Order: sequence, then structure tokens, then C-alpha cells
Amino acid sequence: MQSITRGRTARYGLAAVALVLAISLAAPAFGGPASLSATSLAKKVAQALKLAKQADKNAKQALAQAQKVTSQAPAPGPAGAKGATGAPGPAGGTGAAGTAGPAGAKGDTGAGGATGPAGPPGISGYEIVIDVSVLTGSENEKGVFVACPAGKKIVGTGVSVDGPGFVAVAIDQAGFPNAPGTEATFFAHEHTPTPDSWSLEGVVYCANVAA
Repeated sequence: MQSITRGRTARYGLAAVALVLAISLAAPAFGGPASLSATSLAKKVAQALKLAKQADKNAKQALAQAQKVTSQAPAPGPAGAKGATGAPGPAGGTGAAGTAGPAGAKGDTGAGGATGPAGPPGISGYEIVIDVSVLTGSENEKGVFVACPAGKKIVGTGVSVDGPGFVAVAIDQAGFPNAPGTEATFFAHEHTPTPDSWSLEGVVYCANVAA
């Protein structure tokens, strides 16, 4: 630091001397005296050196003051506590739907399911039984009884009137079964008396029916 200061002072002195010489040489060009005496020049140089020293002293004082302020600056305080987490922001809007991906490979065939329980028994031994009343006779009402074979029950009936006098006949009962469902009754009568003959035919459809 001392060598830097001495060098600075020497530079200030040389600069002052150079300034005085430049003024003394340039003075005649601006109407000044043609020459300066040695005493006058020495005084001016001395004044210039004095000014240079004063400027250097002022610079040292400013530098020392700056260093003092820097050294006296307070040390930084400890870090503050972490602040609380802020509230979550609003939810963003629903994004656009993406493009459909490629179809996946076909999966393996699953194992077969268990066999279901057996269903209720159906009908079997289907059979048709027909019985016809007499074709001749003057009576105006006729009936017929048709029964299924033993062990079978009626699952359906049918009836018809045949003969020339059928147009004058009305059917009263078209196969009404009895309580066990093994026999059906058929009846018809003449709604208009006619001398023409006619017959009544009863049909029952029988089968084995599970209970």
C-alpha cells in the first residue's frame, strides 16, 4: 500500500510540473509574458506539488473511510423460518380427449361354465284320441265323451260337426276336461230344427305329464 501511495504521489508531482511547464510555454501565444523567472517557476511547481499532495491525502482519507464503513457493516442475520404453503390454485380445465389407441389383441377363450341344473320334466308319449257320435237320429242334441289312455292326461282338445245338417247345429261344449284331466266332454244342439242328419266329433290330445 505504501509503494502504491508513493507512486501515486510521484505521478501527481510529475503531472503538476508538466502542467506548469505547459502553461509557461503556452502563455506567449495567449498574450502572456514571454518568459518566467526561475524563482517564479519554482514557486508554481511548489504550489502544484502542494495541491497534488493535498489531493492524494483526500483520496487516502476517502479510501480509509470506505474501508471502515465496509468493516463495520453488520453481518447478515439468520435465515427466516420457512413460510406456510400457499393455498392450491384453481383446477385447470378439462383437456381435449386423446386419440383412440389401437385395438388390443384378441383374448384367449375362457373356460367353460359349469353345467346348469336339470330342467323340469317335459311331456312324452304324445297321442291323439277321437270319438264320434252317431250320424243318424232325430234327436236335436248330441254328446260324446273322449278319454285318454291310462296314465296319460289331456294337453289339448278339438271338436267338429259333420253331416248335411251341420249348418243348423251349435256347439255347446268343446272338450271340457274332468278334474283329473283324463277325459273331456263335448256337446252340441240344433239351433234350428232340421231333418238332415249330423254327427259330433270330439278330439283329445294326450301325453305323459310329469307331476
